[in-house]
Amino acid sequence: MHLHSDSAPPPPASPAARIAMLVLVGLLAAAALTGLIALWPAHGAQGAQGSPGGEEQGGLSTAVVTAVDSSACADAAGGAGTGGDGCASARARVDGKPVRLYLPSQAIADLPQVGDRVKVTAGRDADSAVFVDYDRALPMGLLAALCALAVLGVASLRGLRALLGLAFAFAVILGFMLPAMLSGRPALLVGLTAAAAIMLVVMYVAHGFTLRTTAALLGTAAGIAITGALALVITHRAQLTGRFEDDSYVLAAYHHLASGDVVVCSILIAGIGVLNDVTITQVSALWELARAQPRSGRWELFSAAMRIGRDHIASSVYTVAFVLTGGALATLLVVSTSGRPVFQQLLLGQQAVEVANILVCLIGLVLAVPLTTAIAAIAVPRHRAEAPAQARTARH
Repeated sequence: MHLHSDSAPPPPASPAARIAMLVLVGLLAAAALTGLIALWPAHGAQGAQGSPGGEEQGGLSTAVVTAVDSSACADAAGGAGTGGDGCASARARVDGKPVRLYLPSQAIADLPQVGDRVKVTAGRDADSAVFVDYDRALPMGLLAALCALAVLGVASLRGLRALLGLAFAFAVILGFMLPAMLSGRPALLVGLTAAAAIMLVVMYVAHGFTLRTTAALLGTAAGIAITGALALVITHRAQLTGRFEDDSYVLAAYHHLASGDVVVCSILIAGIGVLNDVTITQVSALWELARAQPRSGRWELFSAAMRIGRDHIASSVYTVAFVLTGGALATLLVVSTSGRPVFQQLLLGQQAVEVANILVCLIGLVLAVPLTTAIAAIAVPRHRAEAPAQARTARH
């Protein structure tokens, strides 16, 4: 008697679909690698001469506040000085050396206390230092460690791979994208190259080199292409240059960087995070539907996955809007005190850039869902329907 097992692996997707997907991923990888090589920034280019505060780059020191005298603040109008050293005086210790700590007027409203660790830069003489901000390395480091532990505790190995992918993404942004833009490389090409490199490595590291991940990657790439095209059009049509903002002026004046290109790149990077979540979820949903319903055709699987996708779109729309709105809450508070209609204010300056960011990312997200679902429906391996028990055993 010979038993024919029904546990054989499911047949793969059609060879043509697999080859087409691998070719597209190969082209994307080749484009990303070519872009990294061609656009790699010149050594030390990010520290362009003439930028304001250029001599202070990397010059921050850690100091411990040893004394604060705010007695003069009681007589100062509004609790703040009118100039000079302000109404408060302070002393600190830098590398064991006592110095007089200069407090800018912005720091008077939130005076440091004795024992606080602060970041300072060199003052006008050897015995003085200028308060820059509080030293947050310890609390922020502990928060980052707690976040990593939470991810590892719940997601274990997959969480570790996600953290490694995140570290790579920030390495690309900080080590390639920002220096390349500041060194004069074409900002749009730099942004596209960085986005492609991040997508390729992050998605495969976090989710494995599988057909499922490849389908999600292609869906993400399609969404990023749509997002980038829309960002480019709306940036120029609506003149979202941000040229009246201080940061944009500095970039244009000292680094010759078009602020409109910065807007496009910022939307591209934001789009990766938004799209990655939705594409991975859609592909996983369709894969599980195919496993649970082996008799279903590809169109039936696409339709069922799209019903899930519509729910995901509905939740993602307000998730994206609320996340970006929360990040711009301080700006919204300032806008609401201006006395002008809020919606009118949202179309001015940096507020208009944030609104465009939300709308473009949402359009890319919505269109990426059917595109990703279609790719997954074509690529998903079809599982054999379970045969009757008597047909699974044959006597010879």
